Amino acid sequence: MKLGQLAEMPTPVAILTVMEAEKLDVGVLLKQGFVDALGKTSTLKVVGDDAEKGTDLFKLEFKGALNKSVPFC
Repeated sequence: MKLGQLAEMPTPVAILTVMEAEKLDVGVLLKQGFVDALGKTSTLKVVGDDAEKGTDLFKLEFKGALNKSVPFC
């Protein structure tokens, strides 16, 4: 893409063009931000993507007072 082409595009189109060129995935960025924030402020954490798949968007794990992992979906 030539230097001036982005400036000539409508802003939303330019943003999408750059995101596609840099292979940015908004879903991945949002999930990572959620996981990071949850890790700093909560006793809940998001387990890995390799956890059992189901109807849940996120599978959470709660560590209670006994330091025992209890699934929380």
